Amino acid sequence: MWIFTKDGFYSTVKNAYCKRDEVVIRSRQKVDLERFLKKMKIKARIEEYPEADYLYRVQVPHTVWIEYITKTATELDYPNFKRMISESGDDERHHVYGECWFALRKWQADHAKEDDLYWPPLRRKRALHANTKS
Repeated sequence: MWIFTKDGFYSTVKNAYCKRDEVVIRSRQKVDLERFLKKMKIKARIEEYPEADYLYRVQVPHTVWIEYITKTATELDYPNFKRMISESGDDERHHVYGECWFALRKWQADHAKEDDLYWPPLRRKRALHANTKS
C-alpha cells in the first residue's frame, strides 16, 4: 500500500519477515518514519537497507498501522493536498510529490476520453466560450 500524508510517503507491506500481526512500513526518507513513530508515540528501530528499493524500514504491529491511517484520515484539514505540501515549506517534497501526481495524471489522460480530462465546470466554461466565437 502506498500512502502520501502530511507526515510523509509510506509503502506498507506484509512480507516474509513479519510476524503474524506485523507490517513493514518502508519509506524513501528517514524523517518520514521518524514522524510516523512520533505521531504514534511508539519506539521502534528504523532499519537501513542500502541494497533495497526502500532504504528505510520499520516493523510495527498491524494495529498501529491501522490506527495511524484512521488518525490521519480523522485529522484531515486541508482542501488541496498539493497546496498543503507546498505551503509546508518542503520544496523538495512538493516537487517529488508533484512528479508522482503528474505521472498519475498522464496515466489518466492516456486512458480517458477528451471530455473526461477536465473538471466539469471548466468543460462548461470551454463550451460557452466556443459558442461565443461563432
